[in-house]
Amino acid sequence: MTIKRLIVLALFLTLVATVGFTSRDKIQAENNTENYANRSQQVQNHFMVSLFQEEIQKAVSNYYESEVGTSSKDAIQIMYHWWEENYKVVEVLQTEKGQNLENSYVIKFTIVPQRKEQLGTDTITFGVEPKSAQNELEVKMLKYEHKAP
Repeated sequence: MTIKRLIVLALFLTLVATVGFTSRDKIQAENNTENYANRSQQVQNHFMVSLFQEEIQKAVSNYYESEVGTSSKDAIQIMYHWWEENYKVVEVLQTEKGQNLENSYVIKFTIVPQRKEQLGTDTITFGVEPKSAQNELEVKMLKYEHKAP
């Protein structure tokens, strides 16, 4: 093999390696950005659940006491299926131009209430109004939807 061919082969291999590493680095950067966005969304969802935990528990207790006839002694656990794809635990909607909602913000929580077994998949919708003068939020339950298991 001549020196010319060796140089051309070395340049070719360098070019292939550079393109390969650049593509891999680009894919890794895209994955890191996507992972960060997913983690950020998970943190926001967990934060919203913790903020509304009391309202969620009250809505579940009221629904199952009045509709199903359970007593407050019957402990109902609230589960969240974070791991299921296409399952939105938290959905936040905002009134904006072209989309008028009942409140400034509408927050939906999809939960899985359980006693000894799964009682269903329920969606609880809350309306939220900021009260700027008092730095408080007015929260009211708008809808409770129950789907049997």
